[in-house]
Amino acid sequence: MKITLKCKLNPSEKQKQILDYTLQKCLEAANYISHVAWERKCFNRVALHHLVYRDVREKFSLTAQLAVSVRDKVAFSYKAKRDHIHTFKKPFLPLSPGRSFRLIGTEFASISTLKGRQKVPLVPGEYQRRWLKDKAKKICESEVKKHGDDYFLHLTIEVEEPPPKDPQGFLGVDLGINNLAYTSDGESFPGEDVERTRLRYERLRAELQQKGTWSAKRKLKKLSGKERRFKRSINHLISRRIVDKALATGKAIVLEALKGIRERAKHRKFQNGRFHKWAFGELIRFIVYKAQLAGVQVFLAPPAYTSQRCPACGYTAKHNRLSQEKFLCRVCGFSDHADHVGALNLVWAAVSRPDVLRPAWGSGRTS
Repeated sequence: MKITLKCKLNPSEKQKQILDYTLQKCLEAANYISHVAWERKCFNRVALHHLVYRDVREKFSLTAQLAVSVRDKVAFSYKAKRDHIHTFKKPFLPLSPGRSFRLIGTEFASISTLKGRQKVPLVPGEYQRRWLKDKAKKICESEVKKHGDDYFLHLTIEVEEPPPKDPQGFLGVDLGINNLAYTSDGESFPGEDVERTRLRYERLRAELQQKGTWSAKRKLKKLSGKERRFKRSINHLISRRIVDKALATGKAIVLEALKGIRERAKHRKFQNGRFHKWAFGELIRFIVYKAQLAGVQVFLAPPAYTSQRCPACGYTAKHNRLSQEKFLCRVCGFSDHADHVGALNLVWAAVSRPDVLRPAWGSGRTS
């Protein structure tokens, strides 16, 4: 499997100017190539190469390697979606490991720019440093991006997956909004902090937009992305806790197959902000890739009736769920938190109906 490491660069003032110039030229070249690809309906990178290579070299003064790397990035972007022209907005510098880029230990990165090679200091965190010290890891792709005033080197490395362990049971994980995750062993991950943060940023953005002054716009720019990064951090913490729990107990993880839930689920208009900013897809991806690295199997089960079925007697009815939180079986009287019931029913599905399970995407097995 492949994972991406994000390492901060610490260039000098002169190197910043050189990087800015190179990133901007690559951005302009990418949009030019995208325009040609869309106009000619040519998305194959080899055919596209013959159409744009010489023009890109002349118009944007790119080196041969940079011209090829930018072309590949544009062609790859059209691989998934071809219903509209692709416009690149953020400057980037695609690099080819071994040719236009190489690491010097874990302290420096040698980067090819339009002003020659630059030896830029690297500031990796402990997590990145741990991966980079392993000489056996192969760097597949690399790219320099700019976020605000900071520069980052994105390294995609190929890592070997450990063989999946035979599960000694299942850990069901019910995903939701009030509780971001609820496991079948009774551990919950409440969403109050996420919702409180969302409302705070929403209120602050509205006030600043209404004010409309130069300083307000500067503040808005500074706030940009903070809410997203906070949610991403929370999802990382939750996914790590769930995978560690499954690894310690030798269990496989069972998640709900929630693809298309936004279209299927009903909600009121005032809930739009909370519902559409629910990052369940990201949480599932984090659980899956962390489980891959740990050799823990992950399965997806249909979410239908998981909150209506009684895990004690099996009676299934809509009126078993009294409210968002309360579950009460009308036949046997079993009572519990509704999200916990959902997680228990995922375990029941894995044990009693293995035919409805499918391995999670990216878990090293068929999807």
